[in-house]
Amino acid sequence: MFRQIGIQYPDRKFQRIVWRENSNQPLKLFELQTVTYGLTSSQFLATMTLKQLASEHAEDYPLAAAAVERCFYIDDALAGAQTLNEACQLQQEIVELLRYGCFEAHKWCSNSDLIIKNVPDELKGDEVDVSNIDEKTIVKTLGVAWNPKEDCFSFCVPSYNAVLQQPITLRSILNEVARIYDPLELIGPVLTTAKLFLREIAAITTDWDAPLPELIEKRWKSFRENLLKLNDLKIPRWILSTAAIRIDLHGFADSSNQA
Repeated sequence: MFRQIGIQYPDRKFQRIVWRENSNQPLKLFELQTVTYGLTSSQFLATMTLKQLASEHAEDYPLAAAAVERCFYIDDALAGAQTLNEACQLQQEIVELLRYGCFEAHKWCSNSDLIIKNVPDELKGDEVDVSNIDEKTIVKTLGVAWNPKEDCFSFCVPSYNAVLQQPITLRSILNEVARIYDPLELIGPVLTTAKLFLREIAAITTDWDAPLPELIEKRWKSFRENLLKLNDLKIPRWILSTAAIRIDLHGFADSSNQA
């Protein structure tokens, strides 16, 4: 995505590279002409390019323009519609809108093969055979695992067998907790328990790589084994209908010391 976006000539000096093959050669200066990986500004430039496309072509592609504003994260889109016809139109508009920016949308996936029946095979998601979706088919986007057949969200917690022989330390536990990605906060109580565990360890030692007391190590192993049960959790994808007459949102927060 980044390499499809050109940088104006006066700004290319900020992407300058000094280069030579060996110390006997004179220095050469290169200026990168497109958005570059690894720069702080890159994600902003890419996102603003999409928003500019949406702004310039909103009249011709209203559904796609609205989706760019609401449903895109960098180069990933998670979108839907109230009807199958509207979803098909949305998909087509997104393809045509992005082409104005020389972006080719690919890795398409849907819980209805009618939506992407006209998408070339090379532009469909590698993870999914749309003609043969079954209960085991999983699509991962932005850290969320989605089963198109059952239309539910799930979690893919990796097995810990490979790391059982490694010392259990504050660093290793933090790494394992960070691998469980929950952007929708569907398993907040589970991750809160893990974070409280980290806080307890941090109160005992500030050494990232120091061995932990045997009792704490035993408790963590037990908790870690139970984390694998998250793989059996299935959460139906909730769809809000625009025809809803009334919507109530109820929340509860507890500021107790142990959350």
